[in-house]
Amino acid sequence: MPKLLFFAPCQKAIIDKADDSVSLISVLNGITVFPQDKPNEPRPADAVGVAPVPWGAVSVWLRTPGDEDKTFEQKLNIAAPNGAMLDGESSRVSFKMTHRTHQIALNGEGLPVEPSGEYQMILAVREIGQTEWTEAARYPLEIIRSSQKPPADNPAVPAPNA
Repeated sequence: MPKLLFFAPCQKAIIDKADDSVSLISVLNGITVFPQDKPNEPRPADAVGVAPVPWGAVSVWLRTPGDEDKTFEQKLNIAAPNGAMLDGESSRVSFKMTHRTHQIALNGEGLPVEPSGEYQMILAVREIGQTEWTEAARYPLEIIRSSQKPPADNPAVPAPNA
């Protein structure tokens, strides 16, 4: 099983086609979201709302002995503070360890915003053909739903570093 060297969410993830170099634009540790419709409206305690916030994530894997002829896949789940789990089926990526390292860049267009609190971005990996996923990393991401007016009509801004 490949070893995870690096995993982080960001505002945008890029892999250069010419040399496979990875770029992370604005690594995230938190986001403040300013809802456009009825921000003070009460919501059920188990609600998980999603906002059209662009985001990315990068993982870098290291080949271990025996990985050469195998195909793996990774997926990214998001656990909300209220225990709800957003399944990462749409973030599944298959890969082969044909080189010493392998980079994967994901880009998405929606993040959960309700309830406010600390979400866990959970990266898992498995060999194709296996049923069990192995958790490779957890990244805490604070998401705050604000009732304030957004600055300069920006629907989401990165939260300041804590």
